[in-house]
Amino acid sequence: MTEKNKEIIEKENPGIDDSKAGTVFVINKNIIKWEKQGDKPWKHTIVERGKISMLKLEWNDYKMIIINVYIPNLKSNKAKIIEKLRDHLEAQLEESNLLVTGDFNFITDEQNRFPSHTDDSNLTNS
Repeated sequence: MTEKNKEIIEKENPGIDDSKAGTVFVINKNIIKWEKQGDKPWKHTIVERGKISMLKLEWNDYKMIIINVYIPNLKSNKAKIIEKLRDHLEAQLEESNLLVTGDFNFITDEQNRFPSHTDDSNLTNS
């Protein structure tokens, strides 16, 4: 992201954390509108600070859950975060509109790395 784009985003979305790693949701108030402050059509939940967050959206008779994931490169942290994500996803199994997205920082096929190598099989199995 260029500095100019960063400035535009921060100006249009005050309160965005300036850290370089983690999760964030940006909601366009021109598309998703609500009348009163307490009647927001969404609820944000931090599952694991900076690593897993969830946005429940109910808008125009549409319900959706978006789970945003950031898994750092440190191997010791990856397994713990994946386990936390798995536990949280199991609690959301009844939801029909569930989207899981983010930066998982691992691969399932060694051909996706140069030089070619695999990630820890425990992580990819998880």
